[in-house]
Amino acid sequence: MTDMKGVSSDFAAGTLTAAGAADQLQLAEWLLIGMDRSVPVAPDSAVHEYRRPEGPDNVVRFFYLDRGQTVQEFQEFATMLRTIAEIRRVVAYNETKILAMRGTVDQMSMADWFTNQLAKTAPAPHPHSVTPEYLLPADPAPRPNENVTRIFFVANAPTIQDFQELATLIRTIVEIRRVFTYNTPRAMAMRGISDQIAFAEWLFNEIDQPRNGGQGHASTTYTYPASPEAENAARVFYLPDTATVEDFQRIAVTVRSATKMRRVFTYNSQRAVAVRGTLDQLALAQRLLTELDPADFPKAP
Repeated sequence: MTDMKGVSSDFAAGTLTAAGAADQLQLAEWLLIGMDRSVPVAPDSAVHEYRRPEGPDNVVRFFYLDRGQTVQEFQEFATMLRTIAEIRRVVAYNETKILAMRGTVDQMSMADWFTNQLAKTAPAPHPHSVTPEYLLPADPAPRPNENVTRIFFVANAPTIQDFQELATLIRTIVEIRRVFTYNTPRAMAMRGISDQIAFAEWLFNEIDQPRNGGQGHASTTYTYPASPEAENAARVFYLPDTATVEDFQRIAVTVRSATKMRRVFTYNSQRAVAVRGTLDQLALAQRLLTELDPADFPKAP
């Protein structure tokens, strides 16, 4: 956090000796005071910040996050922040639930937003919901402008496996790089271009629903405008009459093979197959389902 090279410690005596520039020593003192807390550390929503006078990663922050969560939950939250905000210097102190990080002003603002959205979040189940979007400053061309972040709270994933399947489905179909899950509150954080986040929201709203025990059906067709290729159409097919996961997976594999679609992914608990391809491929998939699963997709009279 301080970039100091001359640091030595005597653990038996409880002392730490540091040598460096005046500003580095001031930051080291600030860090030691902030970390030297007795357990348990009360949660604190105040801003604990130190700003170095110069340098790209000149903002250091503490977050006091002890709300009774397990070490695994605390680490998941820390990893989510590091991954989505691309903060290189993040240190999680498990015993005290203190999160220390250093980065840019924009990264620390994003960390604040995440903390406000998630740190006080109760365990699942949550109502099906999506946070307002968080916008980072736009990246200059020619980089993709992956500056839009949202958090999706899943209401209909009773198990962690269900939750992870849904997150993988959205990542696969949308082809979005930055997706991270926080298991206990069933929260998925995603960052990408605006069209990717809109596509992800459509899939999320379509699939995160109570299981429909009625007849099979298909969603409307979603057209993904940001795709540079012809495979920009998506649908979700529901096959509730397939008795076993094995039967359901066999049908999905056949559809993938026969249509030659690259993006076919399943959500077992909902018996949902999400597909993305050309309009012709989607039409072929629907025709195949009338042969493979006539109970859910009967032929027209």
